[in-house]
Amino acid sequence: MNESLIEHVTQSQTNSLALFGQLLIHLLVFGGNLLIILVIRLKKSLYENNTLRIVLSLSIADLFLSISVLPFTTYSQLYYPQWTLGFYSCVFWLTNDLQLKTTSIYHLCSITYERYLSIAKPMLFRINIQKRIQYLIMFNWTASFVFITLPFLMLGLTDSQSIYSTSCNIASSVFIAYFTIITFWIPLSIMMFFGSKAVYLIRKIDGFGAEKHHY
Repeated sequence: MNESLIEHVTQSQTNSLALFGQLLIHLLVFGGNLLIILVIRLKKSLYENNTLRIVLSLSIADLFLSISVLPFTTYSQLYYPQWTLGFYSCVFWLTNDLQLKTTSIYHLCSITYERYLSIAKPMLFRINIQKRIQYLIMFNWTASFVFITLPFLMLGLTDSQSIYSTSCNIASSVFIAYFTIITFWIPLSIMMFFGSKAVYLIRKIDGFGAEKHHY
């Protein structure tokens, strides 16, 4: 009796600490991204910086993530493996989670590409920069929907058991493998390619400048 009571109290304390930690993370994510959005949007010189508009769109995605995804994530972690909120709330949570996280990752790829372009081809970088940034942002949101969210919704319609039974998670190994390739390996390859090229060019420019200064 005493042992079960102690175990229950310990479990309650653990859940309370986990809940406090999760709420703190939510506030930091929400507050941090809201601050970034306000600073960029309200300060004209920053808002007119086209590259920072990618950062603005990234912060908007992360802000929506903190509002529509993280509360469900906290619930899932506290009561795992049980999910008592129903099928539609499960689909809502997973859909937003996949869409917004994928969009954020694609924005990081865009930032890496823009940084490379500004170093490798500075003249081309300045040509139609506003339209290019707009197209990149539109592509990031659209591609994440087409390549991830839409296939996930089709999976939910054709095989709801692979998403929701007594718990809310993706059970399809095929979709998980596909998701990993689209949202991790391909973006990682893109960022490593353009990032390494940018670093190489910076070192090359610095080396050329030092050699020229020496002579």
